[in-house]
Amino acid sequence: NVRPVRIGARLLEATTWAKVLALLVLSVAAILFARPDAPVRELAMEPRTFGGAGLALILVLGAYDGWQWVPQLGGEMRDPRRDLPRAILFGLIAVTAVFLVANVANLLVLAPDELEHSPLVTADVAARLLGPAGTSLVALLVVVSTFSSNHSGMMTDPRVLYAMAEDGLFPRAVARLHPRHRTPHVAVILIGAAAALYLYARTFEELVATFVLGMWPFLALSIAAVIVQRVRKPDLPRPYRVPLYPLVPIFFLLACAGIFANSFVEEPRFTLVNLGVLAAGLPVYALWRWKQRRA
Repeated sequence: NVRPVRIGARLLEATTWAKVLALLVLSVAAILFARPDAPVRELAMEPRTFGGAGLALILVLGAYDGWQWVPQLGGEMRDPRRDLPRAILFGLIAVTAVFLVANVANLLVLAPDELEHSPLVTADVAARLLGPAGTSLVALLVVVSTFSSNHSGMMTDPRVLYAMAEDGLFPRAVARLHPRHRTPHVAVILIGAAAALYLYARTFEELVATFVLGMWPFLALSIAAVIVQRVRKPDLPRPYRVPLYPLVPIFFLLACAGIFANSFVEEPRFTLVNLGVLAAGLPVYALWRWKQRRA
């Protein structure tokens, strides 16, 4: 990611197509070779709480994550007015379609109780179809998928720090560009180091939950800013206008509030720790602004 953006974009495109095609091929094969005539084992229904479903939704949001990263590359797009909405909309539609096909395959191959207790559903489906080789195939798919996801984050997140540094909200050293490739190499190294530290502190599920609980407050603030800007600057040129305004942003904000309220009720300690990490940035920001005013 220190090299030119076009190289990283091509690598991301290749790994994205590889993981999507591999998952689709496996899912279609499972659908074609499943035995719908096999007896379905009955699953005993147990009471489920709304709070438990809300916690599960956090992991689902992590699976669909990525759409909010697209605007961070808007400054390097030829026509962001046209390309940004298309990329977000078509990307979400494509991801939803792939997940639907995969889940249909899972439901056809595995019984409900197997799905409930399986830690690696796709691996179990592949093993049912291909034997031990199927498990190895899914392991390779997970490696490619993880690399692709991390790579996309490393393409976008450093540019947030770079923009903050340019605006004086972060140390100026982070705004340095590589002398040859013109990429924010200092920000790339900083983000990579911070991500590596997190790997040693959390399990996979905790990392996903930490990411969602850390990201969505800022998404909520961004959406709230849409409403604020419409009120304060009604005549500001807007290349893209939100359909059904203000219903869409209000619904989004209510959903965010519901997710965090439920997380606080069900897992108060975990939620408070994550929100505490975010809140720790407030005094740092205040100190930084104070030093800037004195300079």
